[in-house]
Amino acid sequence: MKNTGIVEVAFGSKNGKEGLWLKLNEPIPFEWEKDGKRFFLDLSARKEKVYSMDDARKKHSNAYQPWTAVDDDKLERLFAEGTDVKQLCEEFGRNRGAIESRIKKLELKELYS
Repeated sequence: MKNTGIVEVAFGSKNGKEGLWLKLNEPIPFEWEKDGKRFFLDLSARKEKVYSMDDARKKHSNAYQPWTAVDDDKLERLFAEGTDVKQLCEEFGRNRGAIESRIKKLELKELYS
């Protein structure tokens, strides 16, 4: 049986049943192989990462750097002052996703919106 997809594997409960669950995310080739009651998944065709940290830092100087308490305080102050996300990206040298994730983690929208 052949199909396509990236597979995310998780163990847990679903609808009262415990088991191994697969979630397909993006199209890539894969092949199932059945051996009795077991299925095997060949992911040899999966994509390699197409970027590196160095590549990310060419565009955003602080990409993947940990946030410090000083950064958090500054982000909170600028967010409270109404600084938009684009300006925050430039100020912190991080991409939009990193800024929005930190705003969410610090619950700044709930505090200041």
